[in-house]
Amino acid sequence: MFLALDASSKNISLAIQKNGKIIFNYNNLKPFGASDLTAVLQKAAQKCGIKPKDFKAFIVGHGPGSFTGLRVSYAMAKALAIAFNKPLVTVPSFQAMVEPFIHDFKKITVITDARKGMVYWAEFINGTMKGRERLGVLDAALTGVRDSFIVTYDANIRAAVLGKEKDLNVCVKDVYPQAAVLLAAGIAAYHEKRFVALNKFEPVYLHPKDCQVRNRLEK
Repeated sequence: MFLALDASSKNISLAIQKNGKIIFNYNNLKPFGASDLTAVLQKAAQKCGIKPKDFKAFIVGHGPGSFTGLRVSYAMAKALAIAFNKPLVTVPSFQAMVEPFIHDFKKITVITDARKGMVYWAEFINGTMKGRERLGVLDAALTGVRDSFIVTYDANIRAAVLGKEKDLNVCVKDVYPQAAVLLAAGIAAYHEKRFVALNKFEPVYLHPKDCQVRNRLEK
């Protein structure tokens, strides 16, 4: 049995898989709602008759995205792992956004709003991330995407992309990371023993070069 969490976006998501079947799947579009995860897990445990100690591992979407949401989901997973001595696995949150489309598109680009005129983005080829997630201006993210299917959960990003290139292939609906979709990649990582050590267990935080937080960390 496995537990997956993702709070990198305003979609607060928790899923449980047992014996190859998803027995609990929670998704709620609620800004700043990550603090609900503990209550949701308690509800799931009661509804499904399970205990946290029964999980094989805890799987977390590593972002990038909401600073607060990621801190909450990571803190919860870490506390459970320590309490029950179980391994931790992380999966790119963007992976969950491309999975529904990998059979239809060879190249997919995920772009999300990072605020202050910047975006997060990542490119996927045949469902595998090319390089890693990046942070920059929208023009940089759109370099070489003419043959790519573009996915986002931000309407303003979708409008900005089409405002620059009307003929780009952009998904018309918002696509959010979902914990249930992260399960397959997380379970594969578990069987390959790609666990994350507790002292290295933190989300993907991408900061601009002039960010005060980044500057303090680099000193």
